[in-house]
Amino acid sequence: LARRLLSRGYAVHTILREKSNLWRIADIVPKLKIHRGDLLDSSWLLKTLQAVKPHYIFHLAQYGGYPFQKDTEKIWQTNFLTTIRLLSAAEKVGFKKFIYAGSSSEYGRKNKPMSEKDMLEPESDYASSKASASLYCEHVGRDKKLPVTVLRLFSVYGPLEEPGRLIPTILLRYLNNEKVELASPKIARDFVHIDDVCEAFIKTASAKTDGKIINVGSGTQTTLKEVADTLSAVVGKNVPVVWDKTKGRSFETTKWVADTKYAKKLLKWKSIIDFKTGLRNTLSWMKINKKFYEN
Repeated sequence: LARRLLSRGYAVHTILREKSNLWRIADIVPKLKIHRGDLLDSSWLLKTLQAVKPHYIFHLAQYGGYPFQKDTEKIWQTNFLTTIRLLSAAEKVGFKKFIYAGSSSEYGRKNKPMSEKDMLEPESDYASSKASASLYCEHVGRDKKLPVTVLRLFSVYGPLEEPGRLIPTILLRYLNNEKVELASPKIARDFVHIDDVCEAFIKTASAKTDGKIINVGSGTQTTLKEVADTLSAVVGKNVPVVWDKTKGRSFETTKWVADTKYAKKLLKWKSIIDFKTGLRNTLSWMKINKKFYEN
């Protein structure tokens, strides 16, 4: 998102923790205006926003999305409390748009495409905290008439994805001539490419979506079996897969797909990169940048 904004001529400020790992943005750090601090520090946050006077605020901070991130208090501080404090500071300073990155995990298990009107049934601390933050943003946007929008992201993938997530893990194993280990072939996800997601954020900045929550997904369900088959098709040969070797997340299900009608209506946006194309360009990128995942 930072790269996309820079390429369009925006001045991009970013708030980072003191010990943030900058591997994703190391090459563009000279172009960014970096502010190091703590989103929980209300006084510092207000002073920073007063100095910057941001037009558009993209709130992407999160913790707890990975199995090894188990600190319940930190999950709620990072996902919920920082949202309250950042939005409070932004309200005092003024802004054109505040966009919060929500999560499809807020929905919990559903047996149909997930709609923004569905009841939220989160099944983890992470999902519960994200749902709480999303509902808070919706409430503030609606009741205070502030330009606040939540983009509820589905399974985002592509270049620079975090190590340990599904797509970079299976691609790295393939590149290292190792067997690909996956959970049940029936587990489903809605994969949406990072380039499409960035475009959704940018479209939201100028769209009339105050107080709205909007799904950002491809609208197409892909099972892990289809992921393996697509990888074989992309590389032109059968990729060995060992099934039921890894443990799926407790909330994994055979139905997980976004209802994207709202995004098409309000943002004039839809995912345009199909999974096969997205997997191919991610693999091409990883061949050149394998070092990121081996350290």
